[in-house]
Amino acid sequence: MMHKAAYSINLQIPPEEAWDKLSDLSLAPSYVPGVKSMEFITRERKGVGAARMVYPQKLKEEVLAWKPGKEVMLGLYKKGKEKFFPFKKSVFRYKLSETGGTFMNLSLEYEPILGELGYALLGGIIQKRIIRTAKSLKKFYEK
Repeated sequence: MMHKAAYSINLQIPPEEAWDKLSDLSLAPSYVPGVKSMEFITRERKGVGAARMVYPQKLKEEVLAWKPGKEVMLGLYKKGKEKFFPFKKSVFRYKLSETGGTFMNLSLEYEPILGELGYALLGGIIQKRIIRTAKSLKKFYEK
């Protein structure tokens, strides 16, 4: 069963500026807590199929959906596999909409390896990480 950890923020910048930053996949180390660096592993730098490795996690993030001005969805993989602790499968989604400023929803949709027990044990921790990422993104985007 898939679960979702999500958090929304209201950015005090125009949607175009938010999209410019979101669509620059090289900026992840600037706002994702724990990510120290990244490297592209595909020629593509934007759009479906673009992929990067983030470090020190050695996590591959591949763009699965790209809706200009609206949304980026990343599939997460470790050692080439969807299944890595604590997930059987996981995708991270950034979704933008206008609300006088810019409203962004960050979400991690995932299936825990340990099923409902995994969700009970780790769901709160995962939710806190999403909140931390959203707050860090807001701070970086608005500076």
